[in-house]
Amino acid sequence: MLELSGLLRDPDVPAKKIAEAVETDPVLSARILRVANSAGLGRGKVNSLHQAIVYLGFNQTWLLVNQMLTARSMQPLARVDPVTMRTLWLHAAAASTCAKHVLLKLGYRYGPIAPTVMTCALMHDVGKIMLRGLSPLKMEAEPGESGRTGGTAPEHILFSEMKQYGINHCRVGYLLSTYWSLPEKICTTIAYHHHACFSNWHEIPIHVKMHVGLVALSDILANLAGYSEGEPAAWRLHPALARELNLAYPVSSLLTRELKRDLRNTEKLINAGGE
Repeated sequence: MLELSGLLRDPDVPAKKIAEAVETDPVLSARILRVANSAGLGRGKVNSLHQAIVYLGFNQTWLLVNQMLTARSMQPLARVDPVTMRTLWLHAAAASTCAKHVLLKLGYRYGPIAPTVMTCALMHDVGKIMLRGLSPLKMEAEPGESGRTGGTAPEHILFSEMKQYGINHCRVGYLLSTYWSLPEKICTTIAYHHHACFSNWHEIPIHVKMHVGLVALSDILANLAGYSEGEPAAWRLHPALARELNLAYPVSSLLTRELKRDLRNTEKLINAGGE
């Protein structure tokens, strides 16, 4: 996944080189060809992997590669029903699509952090895939804990997960990404991606603070566009972090016509890609 993601994030890499890398995985190759020939996406017959990658474009090919390989990596760890998996992955792909627009709008698109932010936006909720495949713990709520809200964390989501599973999806995401030996910045950004919206935002490690803020902003934007899995943990960044990102206008203003179009195309891609 890291090899292909690195190639697909480089706009100067020839499509032929991408095709050669994908061809080492026949199942992935077949899926990309199937999606490129989908009635909802294509015109005519796509007969080669190189042609399919050129037609889909690097960004959509990148989404497909990560969707399949992440699901494959999860197979030995947790079983998730197809409907839940599709919903989770549609939100993840929407967040990544939003990240591309957020990076461009705020002036980070061609900076060194852009590839990591795009990857983290796609993988920020990977811990939810694990949790949804587990059986909840049988724990009784302590007096006064029901309906608890506010504080320093999105407790209406993360606290609920702690009660059901003994761990929340941010921590699970961190454990999974370190288990897969992903780069430390990806692991840490996943772990802190909800801190950006609450009063404990200052606990975010300084070397990933901008990464976390941009991923959280992309997550919020995907939710505003209607691509959410369950109840969103938050609807806005902490004002102090928003200022550090130079976000001087409402998040909703980022939901442009171009972004909505890209999100519709992403949804078609995920639907055509199957489980």
